[in-house]
Amino acid sequence: MANELILSSYQSFEVKKNLLLLGEWCLNKENYHKREKFNFCKPYGLEKKQIKDDFFFCEKLFNFFIEQITNELNQIHKINFSVKAWKIFLGPWLKRYIRISYNRFKTLETALLSYDINNLRVANYINYDFTTRDTDDLYSASVLPEWDYFFLSRTLKYIDHQIKNVEVLNLNQKYRFTDENFKSKKKKSIVNRSLQKISQYFSFLKKNDKVFIKESYLGTINQFILELKLKQLPIIWQDNSIFFPCRDLNIRNRIKLSANESSKIYEMIRDNLPFDLPIYVVEGLSSLKTSLRDLNWPKKPQKIFTSNSFWGDEIFKHYVAENVDRGSEYIVGQHGNAYGTRFSHDHSVEYVTCDKFLTWGQKFDEKEIVGGNFCPGIKKSNFNSNGGLLIINKGRPIRSRTYDRHHLFVDYSEDIKNLVEGLNSELQFKTLIRNRDTIRTGEIDNSYYFSFLENFPKIQIDKGTQPISNLIKKNKLSLFTFYSTGFLECLTNNIPTICFDKNFISFCKQEVKNDFEILVKKKIIFTNINELKSFLNKNWFEILNWWQSEEIQLTRKNFIKKYSIQGNLKIIKKIANYLN
Repeated sequence: MANELILSSYQSFEVKKNLLLLGEWCLNKENYHKREKFNFCKPYGLEKKQIKDDFFFCEKLFNFFIEQITNELNQIHKINFSVKAWKIFLGPWLKRYIRISYNRFKTLETALLSYDINNLRVANYINYDFTTRDTDDLYSASVLPEWDYFFLSRTLKYIDHQIKNVEVLNLNQKYRFTDENFKSKKKKSIVNRSLQKISQYFSFLKKNDKVFIKESYLGTINQFILELKLKQLPIIWQDNSIFFPCRDLNIRNRIKLSANESSKIYEMIRDNLPFDLPIYVVEGLSSLKTSLRDLNWPKKPQKIFTSNSFWGDEIFKHYVAENVDRGSEYIVGQHGNAYGTRFSHDHSVEYVTCDKFLTWGQKFDEKEIVGGNFCPGIKKSNFNSNGGLLIINKGRPIRSRTYDRHHLFVDYSEDIKNLVEGLNSELQFKTLIRNRDTIRTGEIDNSYYFSFLENFPKIQIDKGTQPISNLIKKNKLSLFTFYSTGFLECLTNNIPTICFDKNFISFCKQEVKNDFEILVKKKIIFTNINELKSFLNKNWFEILNWWQSEEIQLTRKNFIKKYSIQGNLKIIKKIANYLN
């Protein structure tokens, strides 16, 4: 039976026979409640082997194109950055762009091969500006329905299909990232803003520092202690804005890439990457350098250390790239829970390009240094023994992986609904659910995925307005409904906590699976929502006795010894000895 295929929530459509939606992201706030009335294509790429195969194919694509981009951008800017330097500077954006491109290509190609499609409405993408300003913009773009619809429309050009009726719509571009030449700085706490303001008056005294430290994730006090041990003046480095010029097609037409493999996905990236590259590495590089010079960062650091700035801080990444090519040693500290446990993190840009990696737990590789988790946001044993149950939900994911993360999220939201419905009345009264702020560019409200919570008036809802540390200290038990940094930090600080995640362990590296399976056996991690419901209803009034039991405490200590050692001054001294 022939179908009409819908690509995006940017399109208007009603429930009707023979309508097929490419994925659940095609629904929005207005029609999500009708989800059961729609037909969806099978989600792409969720089998474990497929996830791994697709990941490494994208790694191959990345290495193929980063070599060429290095040569092309070096010529345009008359510089001589190494491939490693361009990986540091552009790599986070390029890896994400390649995975988005691959996901859209394979999702659409698989649907056209698997279903009888005879009607499709696409946008005329010829004059659409896909350009983002920086790495963070690409995240926003990937969940912006307009951008995604035009992107999928362009993708169709590279897929062989037999669709009889393809209607091309001439639509105006409503949102263009490059319309704004400046981006507002990310908001920081009053304390951090004050420290930055004071620090800027002393930055000239730091220009000869041997070690440059930015966003160490050690906490402000510990970072200051580290600086003092290095005999450096401790300050909080100020950030600076970047001016993003308009896209210049004359420059971009000079970027020539090849696709020497007979593959449509190679062709698609070859044709479009020169025009999709972010402004900061093409038209905006000169203004970025000006912003960097105004910051008075050390001129010739021997070592550079960060645990956070390696991703979306374009000024910092250029600083690192420039100095790595001059011989500076680049040290990255762990920020996040999955390093060493998931195969994908072994190939992350920050891990591959750093000279040394400071872990929270055991060493998995020779380049690693055993450090510790300083948990700057959560204090040790900080919980309320008379409090309630805190459920911490995850937000709608960014569709920037090779597989259909959105489908996994919809499935996850059904599990949360099942959990809430199964809690007894007394426990519901003691429950606070913290929903993450999922507002992204172009989307006003994503809370409709958890609209079922309106049916449970006894349960309190926090919409992400309070710091999570404040909520943890007010409650007796914290339930993380995804394996997260917060869960690790609570384990490290001996705060009663459990976790629900039915997918994480199946994606763990084989050599660490046993450690996580022990947590499942001891009911610290749950992979089945019904077992979690039963555990909470049965053990709520004795939950602290359970947590403080010798068996659970021994299990917790053994786990954090491997994956999340408690940070302390001894470890700060160890880090200082290495950086000296």
